[in-house]
Amino acid sequence: MTARTFLLALLVLALARFDGAAVAPPVIKTSATQIARWVKDLGSDEFDEREEASKKLRAAGEVAEEALRKAARSKDVEVSRRAKEILSDFKWGVYPETPKKIVDLVGAYQSAAASEKASVLRKFYKAGPAGCRILLKVATAEEDPLVRREVFGKMARELSYNMPLLLESGRFDAVEALLELGLASETKPAYTNYAAYYLLANKLDHQIARWKALAATHPTGKPQYEVLFYLYRARGDLKSARLAAEKAERLDLEESALHEAGDWRALAARPELISTPNALEKMGYRATYARLAGDHKALGAALADLRKSADRRGDETAGPPPAAKALFINDQIAAALALLEGPENRSLRFDVLVARADVAGAFKLVEKAKAAGSEDVAALELMQARILYLLGEKDKGAAIFKRYRDDVKDGTAEAWFAHLVEEENRAGLREQAFKDAVRVTAVTKDTARVPLLLLSKLYPNKKDEVQVVWSLLYREGKGKTADKLFAEARALMNGKAGAKEIAALVATVEKRPRLAPHQMAHLWLVVAEVAQKCKQEASAISCLEKANAAKAQVRLGDLFAANKDYARAAVSYRKAYRMALDLPVARASSDEDTAELALYLQGWALAKGGKTALGKKLVEQAHWLPLGDARARYELARSLGKRGHAAGAEREHDLLRRVGEPTLTETESFYTGEGLLGAATPALRKKDYFRAATAFEQAMMRSLRPTVHFLNPVAHVGVPAMVHRVRAQGLLEKGKVAEALDEIALAQNALPGSIDVAVRLVPELVKRGRKKEAATVFARALAVQEKLARDYPRYASAHNSAAWLSACCGRDLDKGLLHARKAVELVPDVAGYHDTLAEVLFQKGLKKEATAAQKKAVELAPRRAYFRKQLKRIEAGDPKAPRPSEDDA
Repeated sequence: MTARTFLLALLVLALARFDGAAVAPPVIKTSATQIARWVKDLGSDEFDEREEASKKLRAAGEVAEEALRKAARSKDVEVSRRAKEILSDFKWGVYPETPKKIVDLVGAYQSAAASEKASVLRKFYKAGPAGCRILLKVATAEEDPLVRREVFGKMARELSYNMPLLLESGRFDAVEALLELGLASETKPAYTNYAAYYLLANKLDHQIARWKALAATHPTGKPQYEVLFYLYRARGDLKSARLAAEKAERLDLEESALHEAGDWRALAARPELISTPNALEKMGYRATYARLAGDHKALGAALADLRKSADRRGDETAGPPPAAKALFINDQIAAALALLEGPENRSLRFDVLVARADVAGAFKLVEKAKAAGSEDVAALELMQARILYLLGEKDKGAAIFKRYRDDVKDGTAEAWFAHLVEEENRAGLREQAFKDAVRVTAVTKDTARVPLLLLSKLYPNKKDEVQVVWSLLYREGKGKTADKLFAEARALMNGKAGAKEIAALVATVEKRPRLAPHQMAHLWLVVAEVAQKCKQEASAISCLEKANAAKAQVRLGDLFAANKDYARAAVSYRKAYRMALDLPVARASSDEDTAELALYLQGWALAKGGKTALGKKLVEQAHWLPLGDARARYELARSLGKRGHAAGAEREHDLLRRVGEPTLTETESFYTGEGLLGAATPALRKKDYFRAATAFEQAMMRSLRPTVHFLNPVAHVGVPAMVHRVRAQGLLEKGKVAEALDEIALAQNALPGSIDVAVRLVPELVKRGRKKEAATVFARALAVQEKLARDYPRYASAHNSAAWLSACCGRDLDKGLLHARKAVELVPDVAGYHDTLAEVLFQKGLKKEATAAQKKAVELAPRRAYFRKQLKRIEAGDPKAPRPSEDDA
């Protein structure tokens, strides 16, 4: 019997517990009056009366339990002793009607060593419904916290993998029993699952009342208030959640409640709540809370501490110094950049300087490294070459690339070889990058590892696909030149290979020996993706069928759904769901093979195919399945978002914020943080700018952790700039212009090279009669672009940005037209530049010329919906009509 089969067998027994017959103990018709008399007789002067009362109370069983608990607190020593004696058995679920084999199991559990208790617990399941019923009693009676966490926690986790079957069958009573069992373990997943279930079941108020009553009878109430924290949080009542955390004496939960509520003043006022043990992280949070609370004195002190500790690295294994990250977040850009002087951080500093339009500063960094003979010179010079190329200084950039290209010599394997290929590719020199990848492979004479590294630079977002494609080509490519192998890989990765090449790839997979099923499934999945990209759909379907995996069935369903064959899509999604339930106990690491996603998509496909009622039911079941598993719910939200199910993804993000692991604890908090970030987009769509800014702040603060870093270095200034801009929009909506101008200044200081702040907010300032301030914001943005255009006259992007800024703000349109024409002249095949030219012409009242320019944009990018909408707007003839949202594209 496999582990999975064993668990399913246990599930059958657990379900049997709730199927009625022979489960509930016999009902003894005993009145409250009789029980009260027997309790009184426990203190009788007559021994026989005391003995008779004890027997009758024991025989009464559960109905006498509450009265006995009160009697156990009696001042009469004899009454208290006898009540406690009876309760000691009841506590473990031993009642008069309890079968002897169950009583024996209770004794075995009580006498077992901690390491043996789990095996005894499994015997309760084997004992049938009576054993399942008593298990919760045993869990409650266990007083050793270590045993509760380890033994019951493990059992609750194992059984939770059967939760889909319970929910699918509608056995909510069984689910509730398992959730109670989980609470006995006192583990975080148990609390989040519990809260998620009762939120979804619309029973939070009842449970809150129940746990408040339990807390009132407990000596401290701490365990009950910890449960209440999760219940209140699920209800969205973060104020009550914080109070519950306070009564549970859980500072970390109290901090999480305040953080999720965005109560920065409370957090700034109570630095003792910052629960991280890492000193640098604590300083970062102190500074950030003080900034957001507007406490300038506390902010100054926290920033001073950060600067003093700038040479400390903390626990991180890579990435910028923690102090630098905290300084970036808190608008101390110069101080943060000063910490990025060393070779390990100089490339990050280079990228940030370029993003801030300080190209001269970035190039000085390169010269400084060259003068010092630093080890990072090659990487920095190649980055400089890429920037020169993008600035229009192609001759200068090409000269640097050529110098390094000429140094690629036989028998060498320099680290900068990969940088050369990467930077050429980023500069748009894709053909040259491929040629150099072939040459590097040839001179290093490493046709296994090096090509993989180089292809990952050429396809940075498809590293997994690169790994599989190259390994298959290399396996069958004995005798082929590197040039030939790279050409084949490129054709496959770009979707340019034909049926013959796909068939060869399939044949190679079929010949792979001795691979585990999950490894074979992975190969088939990647080959299927490549085949689909190459428009070989029949081959893609064949590969997915051979994969025999839940993920493959989901992809099959996606293919059928794309062709509007919803009936076949629903069948594939159903197969995926069933396969996902049959996975090993550990949850799969991939988003695609979770039961939640497959069930949701099955319901969606059924609804699209006309079976609306059944479809909605399955979608709702899918919404339940993850319960409080933050990773699973995050993956569901992410997968739905990728497929365009925006409303479904938003719903999952909302629940993730309520029932995922609290934000500032370690376990699963990354996913809950993503839930907080997920609130930003719908908030922006609804123009709830303060909520959006708070969501972005909460997400950004995760980078204060020593081991969490932005993937894109520019985010260190880009994200704070965006947060300030969004908050400024909210302040303007509230009429708080002075405060909005402060936020605008911070945004423009963080990212001077961006015109986004001016484009969005200059018109808003004008609407509110603040023309002078609007002119200042506009002038600051324009000055940066015009300086770039002067310094680098062939930099088309600077000319285009200056022109777009003029068009959107309705200022300096003559100058804007010169810039727009220059951008188109320099790079005539970029659709966006023609779109900018069209808008400037339209704002100047030159409709005919504007229409012609916009038609050129549509011609260059026919699939871009935004350009087509712009053309309709221009043809309609009203320059004051709002532009279509570029986000729609």
